[in-house]
Amino acid sequence: MDQEIEDISRKISEESRRIREEAERLRGKRELIHEVDEGDLNCSFTGVDGGLIVKKFHGIHMVVTRAYAARMSYSENKLKEVNYFPNLNRKMKLYPSEPNDSNKKPSLLRALEEVDTAIKSIRDTKTDYLLMDGSIVPRPSDKPRAEKEAETVYKRLIEKYQELFTLSQKEGVQVVGVVEDSKARVISAREGIDTIDTVLLNYVLRSGERTETFSYSRDVSNHPVLRSFPREISEKIKGTYLKVVEEDRPLRIEYLESFKEPSEITRDLNAVSKVSRDYSYPAPLIEADLRAKLTEKEASMIVDRVRSRVGEDSLLMDERRNKRPFK
Repeated sequence: MDQEIEDISRKISEESRRIREEAERLRGKRELIHEVDEGDLNCSFTGVDGGLIVKKFHGIHMVVTRAYAARMSYSENKLKEVNYFPNLNRKMKLYPSEPNDSNKKPSLLRALEEVDTAIKSIRDTKTDYLLMDGSIVPRPSDKPRAEKEAETVYKRLIEKYQELFTLSQKEGVQVVGVVEDSKARVISAREGIDTIDTVLLNYVLRSGERTETFSYSRDVSNHPVLRSFPREISEKIKGTYLKVVEEDRPLRIEYLESFKEPSEITRDLNAVSKVSRDYSYPAPLIEADLRAKLTEKEASMIVDRVRSRVGEDSLLMDERRNKRPFK
């Protein structure tokens, strides 16, 4: 084991040195780096996130979801008001799922509720920004392949995204996706560097800096997800990387080109994301996550209610791996 530890430690050190050398070269490309404007917050953000738990039994799975929207309003850099949509007593939703269903279906159901909550929150309350946890559109890996039921959910999800983008344009709301731990390789691949963007840019950017903006895809007509959207939407989806604090990696920011310039978007996100010296993420999304998060106890309460009506049934027997008499 000592030799394996020595080998992997040496490999990590060599990889880090290589990336730092490439980062130093990129640091000299001034067109890549932009300083983020500073200024007081005088706007409102609505962060949307969802929780998910899948309870697996021998003959059926139960998918439990819940989504929340947390709206934070700022004036002169001070938090003035916090609201929740629909309220703090948001009920969970329960969906049945066959054991052989696509493993993508539960995450698609959560995403569907998140986007639906985002739409309803915009209709219910005026806001300047709508912040989505994660990418602004489904990821290519989310797209199901030849699973009929999951494909139906995915189609509904795309329709809901289109409804969200159309409504946001109508209501003057800037839609932004914030990816916490992006593994994308847009800039690193363009520069011929074999690593993920956030690893590379962590050494390139200083706090309060962002990269130049880029298109979500260079070929929207052949992109597995963007080709499902009208071109007037897919061609407007852009991205940038923002380093908020010195001791944390950059955030990947995705946005729909509409009313606000990238400089304004990153200025406001930079101000609302300074959580601590070594952690950065928008406060409204943190709040939405805390409210939406589901516990095993909550999910088990729902399962118990189902069992109380159905009784003992082979479909609801625990899987053997979860009922072993030994640990």
